[in-house]
Amino acid sequence: MPHALAAAAVLASFAAAPFAWAHDYRVVAVNGVAAPEGQRLTLREHRLSGFGGCNEFEAAVRVSRPVIRWLEPLRSSGRPCPDPALRDAEQALISAVDGAVGFRFEQGGRHLRLIGRAPKTDVLAELVGE
Repeated sequence: MPHALAAAAVLASFAAAPFAWAHDYRVVAVNGVAAPEGQRLTLREHRLSGFGGCNEFEAAVRVSRPVIRWLEPLRSSGRPCPDPALRDAEQALISAVDGAVGFRFEQGGRHLRLIGRAPKTDVLAELVGE
């Protein structure tokens, strides 16, 4: 029962201060495939942004656990990516982020998982700096 009480306290703290958990995340995996070094996400109250390896991307969002509502299309800086493997990994990340409809926290809040519309479409990211 102590775990249930601790989980309830964590959820209550998120409800009381819904964006106290806004942080920077290192992308760990996209659709179950390990992400290259350097991919990242930042989730804030009205903005989801990140770096795919060659390009920055961002969009205005409304975040209300567990739903992400897109307020505008995801925009990318559009620079060419000369490394084909990095370009493919970046495109997979941007597609998965763009298709996200929800999210959840895992590992006691250290991991953020964006959940896509399609089955097995997700992004797993780890909290940076803790």
